[in-house]
Amino acid sequence: MRALLCLVFCCLIPVAACAPCAAQEGADSPDDMWSPGIKTVEWQVNYPFYLGLDNEETALELNRALAAPADQLRAFAGGDGLEPGAGLYMTFSVTRRTNAFISVAYEASFMHLGAAHPVNPMFGVTADLATGRPYALMDMFAPGCDAQKLLIGEIARFTENNDAMLLAPVQSLNLDLDEAWQRPGFFLTQESFVLFFQEYVFTPHVFGPLVVDIPYARLDGCLKKEFMPGSAE
Repeated sequence: MRALLCLVFCCLIPVAACAPCAAQEGADSPDDMWSPGIKTVEWQVNYPFYLGLDNEETALELNRALAAPADQLRAFAGGDGLEPGAGLYMTFSVTRRTNAFISVAYEASFMHLGAAHPVNPMFGVTADLATGRPYALMDMFAPGCDAQKLLIGEIARFTENNDAMLLAPVQSLNLDLDEAWQRPGFFLTQESFVLFFQEYVFTPHVFGPLVVDIPYARLDGCLKKEFMPGSAE
């Protein structure tokens, strides 16, 4: 029987913190995530919590990975320096789940008091259900495949076909940059491998994040077989 996903944390508050609605070992509480100095920030942060794994250490590792985008959102928005009146929001969808892994896409937004518009980051987590560990982008590709060259080519194809509004040509995946928001994220769907960059990395706010949808057929022979359609579904 497959393990279950449930919503662990959904709270919209301008006042004191509320408890998670499915408190389990490994679930972050609001006090873990938010310092007392920013409790007047309005926030509604939703992320999944995986139930039913037999190994407690694996479950803990997995649920930490699934909750990590909440901390990433706080860091993107300014960390503990958020002023009263700011807002943080995040929703998620499970985009693909097999017997071997789970992939989740997160859409978020944060708004500073007096700002002209919100910033709308994206996050993605794809994790191994046997270990609970999240995959890095290059973990997804077979040895000997020049995945960076392949993905940069797919980005160029996508931007040309979709008249994407670029601030600069995409000549690198930015994998070595220190700032996490400048590096790419990804998630898997039933039909495609989705690579994305936050807005302002290669695209302006008016365009939004650069989201490149790559059909699996275009990655055949490079994407590891266990991530191709039909494997361990």
